[in-house]
Amino acid sequence: MTAWLSVVGIGEDGFDGLSSDAITALTGAKTIVGAARHLALIGDLAGKKQCWASPWRGVGEALDPLRGEPTVALVSGDPLWYSAGTEIVGRYTATECRFFPNLSAFQLACARKGWSMEAVTTTTIHGRSTARLLPLLAPRKNLIVMTSNETGPGYVAELLNRNGYGRSELTILGRMGSPAESRIQCLAQDWRERDDVPALNVVCIDCLPNDDARLLPRGPGLPDEAFGGAGNFTKSEVRAITLAALWPRPGATLWDIGAGTGSIAIEWLRMVPSGRALAAEPDLARAAAMRANAIRLGTPQLEVIEDRAPNAYRQMATDAPPDAVFIGGGLTGRLISFVLDVARPQTRLVANAVTLESEARLARMQQRHGGELIRIAVQRAEGLGAKRGWRALMPVTQWRLTR
Repeated sequence: MTAWLSVVGIGEDGFDGLSSDAITALTGAKTIVGAARHLALIGDLAGKKQCWASPWRGVGEALDPLRGEPTVALVSGDPLWYSAGTEIVGRYTATECRFFPNLSAFQLACARKGWSMEAVTTTTIHGRSTARLLPLLAPRKNLIVMTSNETGPGYVAELLNRNGYGRSELTILGRMGSPAESRIQCLAQDWRERDDVPALNVVCIDCLPNDDARLLPRGPGLPDEAFGGAGNFTKSEVRAITLAALWPRPGATLWDIGAGTGSIAIEWLRMVPSGRALAAEPDLARAAAMRANAIRLGTPQLEVIEDRAPNAYRQMATDAPPDAVFIGGGLTGRLISFVLDVARPQTRLVANAVTLESEARLARMQQRHGGELIRIAVQRAEGLGAKRGWRALMPVTQWRLTR
């Protein structure tokens, strides 16, 4: 099929910043779809102008009826970097589309700050929770965050202050590339509500923790206290070994079965922000604690399934076949058979057992399906009166299998 859709990235400088090929696509289009502010930047052209739906309902509603006729979709900056282009490539074939990238807000921000692109972490909170910034925070790390509107910098400052990063320097850059370009600079702890923040802005963060900040690694093996210090969750040392056994990798989907308060699934998402984690937990109190932990630790995208077997597993299989499965409770032969039937090739299955009964079930599963069994024994030094001694945690038997 001949390309009918041209996706043109446009900046605040409008026509002046477009390539000759992008201008040719615009002048030859029968319909030009974009936000009102983008359409205003291109002036008068022969093509019909059409605004994206508000509130946003996806590219399909606007573009599907135009399929086959010369069409331009106007988007900000680089269409394939936190922009509508990502949804377009998921909907239409590569032969239907042409892309004309412009400078992204991230590139412009790096140029303004003098930061090296490969050393900077970029992300967006446009339509997303600011909690997703938490796993990215680290001393002396540079972040560039795309926001939704003029309230975004305030939410970023609030999150930094609440999590011990109030000394971080914020630079809010607005309408970059236009005559109205603006720059606001202050420490997160000094942020006050103000009326001069433009709706179009990015927040550059030079992360600097307070002296008393509690620093957390991306994982694995967050301290037990990070999960509230109580409740049903895999302890730190065993959790680190378990996560390593699950083989976290970009874009992978984890099933956490019998998730308790969510420690495995939450750490998976901290380590694999591009992945998914579906956690099955029928106990409502534990599920509520899991959601609270997920928000506090920066993984609000955790998908909690409050249902019992087999309904929970059928729902998970419909939503997303797994690349890794952790079973912390409810191990049965029926569950293993179901998981092996729906799992993708090379799926990792890891199950932990503490009781003699569940350990015996693991031994039978390993005999039937293969894999390996290991025993994890952890001792922690604790006070014994005026002296110290070793106190053993309950040993854990772990079964590992690659489908």
